[in-house]
Amino acid sequence: MSASNQLLWSLIGLLLTISGTFVEVYVTSSPWNWSHDGIQTLSLGVTYQIGAVLLVGCLGGRNAGALSQIAYLVLGLTWFPICPRRWD
Repeated sequence: MSASNQLLWSLIGLLLTISGTFVEVYVTSSPWNWSHDGIQTLSLGVTYQIGAVLLVGCLGGRNAGALSQIAYLVLGLTWFPICPRRWD
């Protein structure tokens, strides 16, 4: 893979990781419980950052995935506000 493709995938990975920070993962309750309790959503306690890292690692290659996460860490270490604030 050329350097420009890796750089593009790294940028895509960085943007997906930042946007995945703000979206929490939910699952629904089991279908056989829907008649008793209705359809309920349950939080898994993680965000879509994990999915973004895996997607870029699979499609863009391991170097692009690693470079996007290094860039995300550098943004965090320079106090760039990319983390959502929890008010609970």
